Amino acid sequence: MSVAANPDVPRPAWAEKIDLAPNSPRRPLTLVLNKFIVTLYRTVGFVVLTLILLGLVSFLFTKVFFLFNRSWIAPTLVSPTDERVVRLNAEIVQQSALRDKLLGERAVLEVSLRDAERREATGMTLQESLTRAARAEANARSSERQRLQRLSSELDEVRSQVAEATRQFADVSRESLDEQYQSGLTTRDKYAAGNLQLGQLAQTNLTLAEKDSELTARGEQMKRDADALVSATRTLDPARAPLNVDSLRLRQDFMRGALDVAKAQDERKACTDVQTSLDRSVARYDELLKVLSESPLLKALSGKITIAFVPYQNLTNVHTGSTVFACRLGMFVCRKVGQINQVLSGEVSVHSPIESKNERGLMLELSLEDGGHAAQDQVLFLNHAPLLL
Repeated sequence: MSVAANPDVPRPAWAEKIDLAPNSPRRPLTLVLNKFIVTLYRTVGFVVLTLILLGLVSFLFTKVFFLFNRSWIAPTLVSPTDERVVRLNAEIVQQSALRDKLLGERAVLEVSLRDAERREATGMTLQESLTRAARAEANARSSERQRLQRLSSELDEVRSQVAEATRQFADVSRESLDEQYQSGLTTRDKYAAGNLQLGQLAQTNLTLAEKDSELTARGEQMKRDADALVSATRTLDPARAPLNVDSLRLRQDFMRGALDVAKAQDERKACTDVQTSLDRSVARYDELLKVLSESPLLKALSGKITIAFVPYQNLTNVHTGSTVFACRLGMFVCRKVGQINQVLSGEVSVHSPIESKNERGLMLELSLEDGGHAAQDQVLFLNHAPLLL
């Protein structure tokens, strides 16, 4: 009796092997299942390998394409927390603070300059007043000296006339007194009184001579005083200048004023030089702040413009009005999205979307027609589609 004929009898292990024989009824299903699995494995492997090859070819093609392509630009999206924006704002704040510090120093310097100008003007006015006063006093003393000279001349004439008249009168009177006294016509007392009168007449001549000497001395003193007053307001050597006590005081005041004026002039010149230097420094800060405030990053952050980065090697294809294209599938299915408005000044360094390194270049101001959606693409192309597709 066959083992397979009795279903109640357990199947031995060797019976399973017999079922796999060619005549076994289970063979077709197993073979089909195995064949399907193998086919699926091969198909999946082929697809995966094909995708890997396509990816490798696409990567190599992209690398080679961008190695020779010079028409790509990279749109730049800027946020307030962007490291470059934060650094730029910090630089603006720092430079503005330094500029304000210079303006504060300039304001203090302006006060010192005005004070020096006032002291200089006051000192010069004082010197002019002292000079005018000294000259007026010198002119007055010169006029008085001339009057004394005229009076002395007149006194000399009068003294000469009085002396002559006195001499003649004394001679006649003395002879008359002698004759009268000798002849007994007069008493001794009258004779003595007559001699006394003659002595008084001689004393009068001495008084006139003394007055003439005083007038001459006063005239000479007036001349010295006038010369001393004039020399007191001149920058002469004090050892050779005709000075007196009053003129020395005047000269002291005059020299003190001259020193104050000279000091004020030096301070004014120093303040003017420093002020000019500060003005140049402030002008440089103004230029620097203008450049920083006109940075493309800040303009883009304010929403005023859309910007894109172009490396230096691609500048040959950049012109104002150049057409800008955006592609949906990398370098395929491209469309016109706008144009270049202008090339912005100022070098920037941006992480390249093509190579993993920073590249130097310029920023472009773009005018996009699709509401700015193309600015979200990794790269855009200039003048025409990259593969003319």
